[in-house]
Amino acid sequence: MKSVLCILFSLLLPSGLLAQDMLLINTQQAGKEHTIPIDTLIRKANGIKEQYPDSAIHLLNNLLLEAVKLKYNRGIAGILMSIGGTYVGVKNDIPKALSYYKKAYPYCISNYELLAVWYNGMGAVFSSQGMADSAIIYYFKSMAMNALQVKKRYDIIATTNRLIGNTYLTLKQYDKALFYFKNAGKIALEKKLQSELINSYHGLSATYLEKNELEHAFLYLEKIRNQNFPLTPKAEAELNSRYGVLYLQKKEPRKALFYFKKQFELIDDPETNSYAGNLINTACAYNLAGNYEKTVHYLESALAVLEKKGRSYMLPDIYHNLAEMYGVLGKYKQAYHYRTLSAALQDSMNNAGKLRYSNQLETQYRTALKDKEITEQQLQLTTAENKLSKKNLWIGGIASGALVLLLSGAFLFQRQRLKLQRAKTREEQQKVDRLKAVIEAEEKERSRIGRQLHDDVMVEFSIVKMNLAALPYQYPEVKKIADYKSIEQQLKHASIKLRQTAHNLMPDALLEEGLLSAINYFCTGVQKTSGICIHFEPDSPVPRLPLDTEISLYRIIQELIQNVIKHASAMEVGIFINYNKDRLSIVVEDNGKGIENRQLAEEGMGLKSIRTRLQALNGKMDIRDVEPQGAAVHMEIIV
Repeated sequence: MKSVLCILFSLLLPSGLLAQDMLLINTQQAGKEHTIPIDTLIRKANGIKEQYPDSAIHLLNNLLLEAVKLKYNRGIAGILMSIGGTYVGVKNDIPKALSYYKKAYPYCISNYELLAVWYNGMGAVFSSQGMADSAIIYYFKSMAMNALQVKKRYDIIATTNRLIGNTYLTLKQYDKALFYFKNAGKIALEKKLQSELINSYHGLSATYLEKNELEHAFLYLEKIRNQNFPLTPKAEAELNSRYGVLYLQKKEPRKALFYFKKQFELIDDPETNSYAGNLINTACAYNLAGNYEKTVHYLESALAVLEKKGRSYMLPDIYHNLAEMYGVLGKYKQAYHYRTLSAALQDSMNNAGKLRYSNQLETQYRTALKDKEITEQQLQLTTAENKLSKKNLWIGGIASGALVLLLSGAFLFQRQRLKLQRAKTREEQQKVDRLKAVIEAEEKERSRIGRQLHDDVMVEFSIVKMNLAALPYQYPEVKKIADYKSIEQQLKHASIKLRQTAHNLMPDALLEEGLLSAINYFCTGVQKTSGICIHFEPDSPVPRLPLDTEISLYRIIQELIQNVIKHASAMEVGIFINYNKDRLSIVVEDNGKGIENRQLAEEGMGLKSIRTRLQALNGKMDIRDVEPQGAAVHMEIIV
């Protein structure tokens, strides 16, 4: 492994970094320590991605192969999210970014810290597309994950606060933006997170600039300038950009152009996100100075970059400003051209918004329609059964009279037995179909409620939690109230329980990555809340099964684990899954007190529900006591 990492690192990074990292990798021994150079190179890749995004992605993809070989899941998650972050933050390739975040998700689901980073990444994806309202939902989900961690990662918490501040700034809710930027800055200052402190100061300066409180904006820029450590080219360029915008606001175009020019000297790469912004700022400065030819030149340059990067939500303003400038210059043909483009694009974007809303309504309509279809199918099934029963009686009456005359008793008996067997098979199949319809309807309702809890109620809880946490900053006397901490803890516990309920009702991991990931996530959650040790050991990979089959198996395991918690007084549970060709075997075993009253257990709603689901899957189940103590449930289905 060490030779592979050293070679690819030497090809991608400046030679000055190589000796140090070769030494680090060469000193690693076999086993867990192999993960250290992977983590180190991930950090190095993140450090170069702004200037060398393709090299960073290439390095990360090679690291991914090594992490997979080592089965280093945390490293796999970090690498995939780093690649996704590069695609969204530097290259603005949203489809690729989303594909990497989707691949990272199953490696994050059992770790609150990784989930917090994942939600921040998804928020950045929406934010980059100008969808601030969607982005903020993900950022608050990240805050919820941060709150659940035992060992706090203050760098992630500071970052999430800053990202929420950025989003509120985009939404022009300046007071909320200031609160979260200050919160991020406070954490960064206390924990000596220097780059995060600078980013927070940038956010505060930008917010005060938007509020036209220029003295405060200038104050935070000076705080950045007075930091005791050197700025990276990116940070220096952003600082120049802030100074330039500040002087634009003060209507001093010469000073603004001085800083915008310095920014171009530091980062003159059209692939970076700040490049197009600097072109637009420069155009604004020339417009303020009355140089309209230069204004048009920089607007056209910005337009070329934005069209290439696919930033459609920024184009209407560019088209509008170009139309205005060409009108001022007397170039009416070009002015008319851009005016037309602006109107057409604005209509298109409005229609896209209407289409999204229409799709939401259609989804709700189809869900309601499907529920109605299930009910109608059940009614038709019952009606058909009644008709079939009457028809069989009628045919049987006529046939029996004729057969008495024509056939021997033995043949009559055989025919009648075959007929009864067919009727029984048909009746069993109809019963299975009815069970499937009932289960499908139940799952749809579970999913609807779970989605509403997850997307609406959980976000509301997070916002309430954030506002409650903010009270002491606005009203310091709140801290002295005895019940304040108690209320805060109650809200925390309620949020955790609500989140668990939402996930139990709507297992996202099951929909995204399949049965094994969903069971693993569920077991991890149960261990944290119940104290029971759960050993989940799949003996072989399980391919994606039909969704209704996966959901039923997931619910069965959920029910069995809940039964163990309620009735078995067990300390350990084992879940063993084996897939061989078309046969799936599942064993759930515990070390509890066993089954004291088998008849009572069989009559309970839990086992009845399990048998119903297995019957719908044409599966079978066997329950037995195990030595020296405990019980085991064996299940088998043909898939």
